[in-house]
Amino acid sequence: MIRFRLSVLLIIINYIAIAQPCQHIDGAFDTTACIPIPVAEEGFLYFNNCIDDSILFVAKGYYPENFSNYTQHDSLSTFHWDFGDGITATTLVPFVKHKYNLSKGYDMHVIIKDSINCSSIPVLGRVRISGNPITGVSNPAPGCIHDTVYLVASKLSVYQPFNYTQVSSQRYDSTTFIPDGQNTCPPYHYVTDVVFTSFLPSQTITQASDILSVCANMEHGYMGDISMKLICPNGQEAMLKGQGTGGSKYMGQPACWFSGCSLNDVRSCDNTEFKCDATKNPPGIGWNYCWSQFYPTVGQVGNQATIGTNQIDSTHIAAGTGYFDPSSSFTNLVGCPLNGLWTIDITDHAGADNGYIFEWTLNLDPALLPVNWGYQVNSNSPWCEGPDIVGYMGDTAIVVPSTVGSQDYVIKLLDEYDCLWDTTITLVINPLPAVNLPTEIDFCPGESAVLQSSEPCVDCSYNWNTGDKTPSITVSNQGEYILEVLDPNECSNTDTTNVVVHPTPPAIQIKHN
Repeated sequence: MIRFRLSVLLIIINYIAIAQPCQHIDGAFDTTACIPIPVAEEGFLYFNNCIDDSILFVAKGYYPENFSNYTQHDSLSTFHWDFGDGITATTLVPFVKHKYNLSKGYDMHVIIKDSINCSSIPVLGRVRISGNPITGVSNPAPGCIHDTVYLVASKLSVYQPFNYTQVSSQRYDSTTFIPDGQNTCPPYHYVTDVVFTSFLPSQTITQASDILSVCANMEHGYMGDISMKLICPNGQEAMLKGQGTGGSKYMGQPACWFSGCSLNDVRSCDNTEFKCDATKNPPGIGWNYCWSQFYPTVGQVGNQATIGTNQIDSTHIAAGTGYFDPSSSFTNLVGCPLNGLWTIDITDHAGADNGYIFEWTLNLDPALLPVNWGYQVNSNSPWCEGPDIVGYMGDTAIVVPSTVGSQDYVIKLLDEYDCLWDTTITLVINPLPAVNLPTEIDFCPGESAVLQSSEPCVDCSYNWNTGDKTPSITVSNQGEYILEVLDPNECSNTDTTNVVVHPTPPAIQIKHN
């Protein structure tokens, strides 16, 4: 069986007598005003965005009981934002901007509180931040100046859809001091609160067996004067322990059996200086005490046999034994939303004792538990941008380099969240080998000439239109001679010379008179 362990983020709230009861608040996102506009999928709103781009979250409150006891309006409310990345904010207006700097998923929420601090159920949102789909690049083969180079972006880059799985979990740790109660150490109520936000927005407790158990790791020196109850987000509650049960028995291993009196301390228990100061009342050792209507129970806490003196035995969670019956049934919690503020409320009704609660857990039916969620961001085909591009064929850039040296080109890719990603490649442009033949050579029949370039070329290959492959050739016939020189960088250059063979002049007859 799976146990979903949710420890407590502790908030100690002073007891405030509220003259009027809370009026209901329904919260929602103003989807048309949010930037980007969220996408509704499977009951959640998803905000799809790019890394380091701001999201404008806009909320709005609905107040169905407005004016019943007091006035409610967004202008009178505060908005408490938890962005899911460890950052929170409180605003007096129903909107806020936030930027995420990691490519991942986030569970965020906002709670609306009205003028008397009554809260809405958390309004949930999921944020999906796109990640770089380009995982690798390779530089193209070097080119030659003035030659045509084809840069195929899809072959020069490695890219794939960005995938991420968000783990839905919440864990909060804290320690709460429970000093003397009424007329001794106000406030009278000590609560440990936790906000759950990972469930489906509409999930509720539908039956008592949905709650497998509620556990508290705690110690207390005199348990007869404390009461404990579990309160769900809409205010429904179930009593775990009533006042009076357990009498003088004690829970866990208290360090202070009475206010200001440790086991080895003889100070007066009437010394108020020590009664309410947590620094002078060190914590003892907490034991686990669990309430359940699912596991076998031993009755209500404090009514069973004790160990040795008056120490109440703890619950053996691993073995599933020693669970206690709640004072009121968990059916009192049917209809409670799972998301929202869950509270254990502890009231110490008398003086001369104290204790600590270290953490508490709410263990739910595995069928109710939040599940991980994930997403995939697909991309379009990449393209290339840079100097000397004369045209495109699909994702191929046609480049005719005009300068020698290294040229940077940017491969860009647009994903389905309209996030633009890029990476840089370098194209090396080599010069052409120098070839310099004379423009024209002329000579008479029977004579010959040697043709060769006046520019030396190391490790080059030569191709004449005569079929010769030597640096120089000897010619005796008239015509056009073309030399192609290919250097080690595979760059080639040509030059042409024209050979003219002048005809022999006709013989002139000499006559003697």
